[in-house]
Amino acid sequence: MFEFIVVILLVAIGFVVWMAFLPSVLSIERRLTIAASSQSVYSALRSLGTWPAWNPWLLQEPNTKLTYSETDDEVGSWLAWQGQWLGAGRVTHTHLQSTTQVHSQLTFEHPKRSPADIIWHLKPVTGGTEVNACLRNRLPFLMRWLNAKMSQQLALDLDIGLARLAMSVGDDSDPLVLQFVGVVTEPACHYVALRYEGSLQQRPEAMRAGYMRLAEWVEQHNMEPNGTPLALYHKLNPKTQWVVCDMALPVEHPQAVDDVFVGELPERRYLRTVLTGDYHYLEQAWHAAFSHLRLRRFKRQPDAPLLESYLNDPEVTSAAQRQTYLDIPLQ
Repeated sequence: MFEFIVVILLVAIGFVVWMAFLPSVLSIERRLTIAASSQSVYSALRSLGTWPAWNPWLLQEPNTKLTYSETDDEVGSWLAWQGQWLGAGRVTHTHLQSTTQVHSQLTFEHPKRSPADIIWHLKPVTGGTEVNACLRNRLPFLMRWLNAKMSQQLALDLDIGLARLAMSVGDDSDPLVLQFVGVVTEPACHYVALRYEGSLQQRPEAMRAGYMRLAEWVEQHNMEPNGTPLALYHKLNPKTQWVVCDMALPVEHPQAVDDVFVGELPERRYLRTVLTGDYHYLEQAWHAAFSHLRLRRFKRQPDAPLLESYLNDPEVTSAAQRQTYLDIPLQ
């Protein structure tokens, strides 16, 4: 018993020492060049009345109750929110420097109080305005181990916010639209598929070639298509950027040969998010989909693959008009 207590104490001491060397400040920076004047972007950031149109967190619960100070575009102006799922909080302008900087303090008051500073730096460049969004927060000692994970998630939130900010000031060159549909039930289907195992960077080209091969195979063997192209994600490691997924085409009476195999999806419930925009936003869209899952307290079915359904042919559809279903299997 004594030896067990000693081991526990040593582990606890080691954990505390390890935590002491971790960063105490969470700091994230994301940049985007927006095809608009610095004045237009500055005005959108300065006026808190525009924030609901592009704020990445309010996107999760558009019916959140919002209240404003008497003015919404001065130092000291504030916007408070109270949501069923988002909890409560407030953003307050602390410093405004015409057309170049907007400093605000974010205070998440419920379910857990957590202050953070968000600073927007604006710089005129060829083609528009470079916007640098900086988010900083001092972490409590016992939360330092979450720094890396929180930084990754908040960086994706800022990506979404910057893309939507661009749209709000009239830059529709690379739009990002997310719609949280809710729970859907998909019927069972058979499919033919090719397996891809490799890096996320090489996946787009591999999938383009893979779907072309599958389409040719289906046509050659007179198989009847029975749905839109799918990607079934079995493994995805954000740290190593390694993915294992199946490129699939739903068909009637599937046939297998060589590395083309046959699979079946059972009827299943999914939590669906719709992405309208380029495929390079898929990482941000999946992040938003899982944030929605956690906020609404749904439970994912861990042994079932995540699904992407491609509603448009990318060869004939512009990137801005492409639609993708992102489906998380539910218990």
